[in-house]
Amino acid sequence: MTVLFSSNRAQVEMMETILIAVIFVILLVVALAFYFKFSAESVEQTAENVCLVSNTVLLASIAATPEIACSIEGQREPCIDTTKLLVFDPNRDRLPYSTICSQKVSFEQVYPVPDNDVVCTSNTYPDCTIYPFSEPEGTSVEAGIRISTPVTLYYPLTEDYKLGRLVIEIFP
Repeated sequence: MTVLFSSNRAQVEMMETILIAVIFVILLVVALAFYFKFSAESVEQTAENVCLVSNTVLLASIAATPEIACSIEGQREPCIDTTKLLVFDPNRDRLPYSTICSQKVSFEQVYPVPDNDVVCTSNTYPDCTIYPFSEPEGTSVEAGIRISTPVTLYYPLTEDYKLGRLVIEIFP
């Protein structure tokens, strides 16, 4: 009887040990799941911040791009030549450097205040207000974060200067 009793007691203690190990493993798995969930959210937030910062730098560098800058009698001027904007295909990737997120870049006339928004093409120029500069394929229809900076738009055909803004719309 003593051998049978100690054998049952050993089995009970073994079952308790296994049960405690299983509970410990379950708690460990749940804790790791929460840790990785919050860690992934932190990484996504950091990626959004990096995207915003890189596009802010891009905002400053696009206005200085020599392909679209004004040059009058060989001298570079601090303005954007609208006739040069007409030749760009908005679907072609031409940004000075790549960013980690998708963005749409355009120039918009702000003053004099336009009656309506007309996208510029060779047929609508100079009576247009929006110059698409870069619009990658697959950009979502939903609105993104918009950042902008003022620019001077030069119309060489009429030799007019108008106030505009360079807009980068960042898509999630």
